[in-house]
Amino acid sequence: MKGGPTSNPTTGRAAAAIDADPGAPAPGDRGAIVALLDRAMAQAARERAGDSREAEAVDLHVSFLRPVAGRIVAEGRAVGGGRSTCFCEARLVGAGGDIAAQAMGTYRYREAAAAP
Repeated sequence: MKGGPTSNPTTGRAAAAIDADPGAPAPGDRGAIVALLDRAMAQAARERAGDSREAEAVDLHVSFLRPVAGRIVAEGRAVGGGRSTCFCEARLVGAGGDIAAQAMGTYRYREAAAAP
């Protein structure tokens, strides 16, 4: 995947983008779409925590709505949770501005692994 996450630590929002292959099976490469949505939601959960903890998905639901190609952006946001979990939503927007997929996820916080 090309592209990296962007985030806003004050709002618990994050985005990640890739360029989808126009020849891919509809609606795009589903594995890449799920990974992109997960990436945006996990980053939003980390931003919400505001510390060095990691966020890992314990539950993830994705709805594929329409085919997508070209530049696609996953926009994730934290919508609730507590000290150990975070609830997130994300949507995947195609180059034309249409929503191509939506996701909901529950993320569990854990301490970040120490660097070697």
